[in-house]
Amino acid sequence: MEQFKTDIIYTKGKFIKFIKKLNEYNKINNSIITDNMKEHLNILIELWRNVKDNNYNNIDYYFNMKDHHSHINGRIKNEILKEYWNDYLNSGLKFRLKLIEYQHTHTINNN
Repeated sequence: MEQFKTDIIYTKGKFIKFIKKLNEYNKINNSIITDNMKEHLNILIELWRNVKDNNYNNIDYYFNMKDHHSHINGRIKNEILKEYWNDYLNSGLKFRLKLIEYQHTHTINNN
């Protein structure tokens, strides 16, 4: 379970890097993202802030994030921001896959 904590910290770090880069670009061009994207990014920020020791291994929590990712995917036009976003998504997908495998194995072993 400790490995999941490390993975989530890593993925959250990727998200923070994306947000910082987005803020840098937004100071130059405040129309770089749409209001709809801002709304979903703000929700994601709150979801990441609320990851705690008691829910970091709850797969449903991260699948809830996926709904908000859908409103952003493919809509980022800036190539550098797109790279940061995709880096974040890739780390999140790897983490979710590990968590799914763990829960599947844990469920089989407990039955």
